[in-house]
Amino acid sequence: DRGVLGPVPLGEPASLQAHPRSMITPTGGRSYFRWLQHEGHAGATPLGDVRPPRARHAQRRDYSAEEAEAIFEVAQGRARSGEWRDVLDITLLAVLRFTGARCAEVAGLQVDELDLARRNVSVLGKGSKRRSVPLPRRLVVVLERYLAEVRPLLPASSFLFPALRHGGAPTGRERSISTHFLRQVVVRYGEAAGVGGPHHPHRWRHTYATHLLRSGVDVVVVRDLMGHTSVATTSVYLHLLREDMRDGVEKAFP
Repeated sequence: DRGVLGPVPLGEPASLQAHPRSMITPTGGRSYFRWLQHEGHAGATPLGDVRPPRARHAQRRDYSAEEAEAIFEVAQGRARSGEWRDVLDITLLAVLRFTGARCAEVAGLQVDELDLARRNVSVLGKGSKRRSVPLPRRLVVVLERYLAEVRPLLPASSFLFPALRHGGAPTGRERSISTHFLRQVVVRYGEAAGVGGPHHPHRWRHTYATHLLRSGVDVVVVRDLMGHTSVATTSVYLHLLREDMRDGVEKAFP
């Protein structure tokens, strides 16, 4: 407003052309008013309480049932060799797939947190909060093989998956595998199966949640299994259900 501010020099034309939209954003507007204040042309900025809009999260992507099975077929084929590293790999993938646990939660699992007799695992999540997650029979079978054939070969440790040296040999230190190691396993088998990426442990977590919701599990139950503090967090996975409904309507009414 020229009546309030008086004539205000806006800077060199070149500088304005370099950032043509910077003045119409909340951040750019606040910066401009700070300059006006510094030059004595304005008082308090009217944009003090204006906040920029929150960035929209990119749509999360799960593995389809066919993609998940393709990855597991590759892992199962390699595990038939009996090599301890291959058995370890499929165990890590199975825990990710059938518990929905976060990467760090899987890496930090303790042996005594498993109860195969009751088919249950106690997961230590964010904020040191524990949650109980049921284990499907398919996962129990994989874990039983790992505990019988592979775990005795590794150094004594409270961790279910002890740390490994570069190249795959046990370190002998009281430390769990790294999340980087777990990510490498996920990428290796995803690419070997020819499934489109990106491949990362959290994609398995997303797959777990969407599979439960598609199977009719209540969103509150899924929240507890995922270790979310709010149903609102779990609800971000519901977009796939809406896509399913849209596809169903289009198939019914071509």
